[in-house]
Amino acid sequence: MDTNTRNLLIAAAVVIALCIISLLCSSCFGVFSPKPAPPAKFCTPASSRECTCGDGSKGTQVCNVDGTAYGNCQNCKPIPICTPGVERSCLTKCPDGSFQTQVCNVDGASYSVCSCKGTLCIPGQQKACTCSDGTSGVQICNSAGSAYDACKCLPVPPPPTKCTAGQTRDCACPNGVTGKQTCKSDGSDYGPCDCPAPAPTTVTKLYGIGTTSGDLYSRVDPNADWTIVQSYRAGDPHINSINKIGNTYVGTFSLATNIPANADNAYEQTNYVYTKGTIGGAWNGPKKILNNPKSFFAGPDGDIYSIDQDDGCLYSSKCLSGPWVMVPGMCDMYDIIANPSGNGFIGVKKDGLVYTKASKNASDSWVKTSDDCCVTQIAYGNGLYFGLGSAPKFGGAIYTKKSLTDKWSDSPLNNSKGIRYITTITEPV
Repeated sequence: MDTNTRNLLIAAAVVIALCIISLLCSSCFGVFSPKPAPPAKFCTPASSRECTCGDGSKGTQVCNVDGTAYGNCQNCKPIPICTPGVERSCLTKCPDGSFQTQVCNVDGASYSVCSCKGTLCIPGQQKACTCSDGTSGVQICNSAGSAYDACKCLPVPPPPTKCTAGQTRDCACPNGVTGKQTCKSDGSDYGPCDCPAPAPTTVTKLYGIGTTSGDLYSRVDPNADWTIVQSYRAGDPHINSINKIGNTYVGTFSLATNIPANADNAYEQTNYVYTKGTIGGAWNGPKKILNNPKSFFAGPDGDIYSIDQDDGCLYSSKCLSGPWVMVPGMCDMYDIIANPSGNGFIGVKKDGLVYTKASKNASDSWVKTSDDCCVTQIAYGNGLYFGLGSAPKFGGAIYTKKSLTDKWSDSPLNNSKGIRYITTITEPV
């Protein structure tokens, strides 16, 4: 080995040794640095000590988690300036000339406002109160501290308006027609839908048979003119009665070719029964039912009833073709109808007076309704009772009254004279 090579090896060994020493002590080429020593602890973590707040009052500060320092001064308490509850005089005088006083508050840091001794409250002090409408208001202590003022309530705001009072709008009714809704007086909303009454599906007509003409008439308005329903033609059977049993019109006809001169003669002839389905249809008959039926009507119990002209008694049956059974205690009557109240019967006796009977049971007696005489027939419809007059009233004229205990009208209906039979029938419109 030459001298240069040996010198190079020695120099390299020295450099390596110096690097090793440098790594162990500090760093080599900036790769490693020594670990710093932990900071010295200043206090015990979470411990506290008294401190002075910015306003000079006393508070506490707490040592942080690593014990190196205390936190900010907190929980500052006012510096007491007085002993709680102790009074002192004010310069303002009370009405009685004494000086007002003020009292040291519970924290000792301030006094109450000046007030006169023995007062109820501190002037200007407020407290909650309840208003008449249930909302909350405020009462304020008066300047003398002797009482609270009346409860001051905020005005209740009006409800929001949805419409103008009295304004109307269309609305749908349950039956499919259009009704009207009217806005309420406060405009808060519309009222219920005012629906028009549904159109009537039936009408009750007064029927009559002319004494001389033998024609069958009807009218809805009791004082209106008669409408001819069926004209008598010479040689045809003439009609003596008509009524509706269920959906069937039932009429009694005499087969005699002459028209009787009066009502009594009409009922002395033998009657036969004819039927039809509509008032404008053709009569089907004759049929022989009972011995000599005067007329027919539907009873309150659903049975069919008829007075037989031969014995003057009332008969009942479940169907028009019979069998017919005499009803006890229902003889010697001019006319009988079902009571429109749905209970019992109304009848006209031979004395021309009107009676009622609670049922067809023999134990129920006829009860006189009025001493006003005299009629031979009775009918009811549209809130009126109709009576066919007889002496001392004008025979063959129609009189009316609203209740059974009323007197018959003094005058007969317009254009109602010359009638020998009346009834009422409810028909489809």
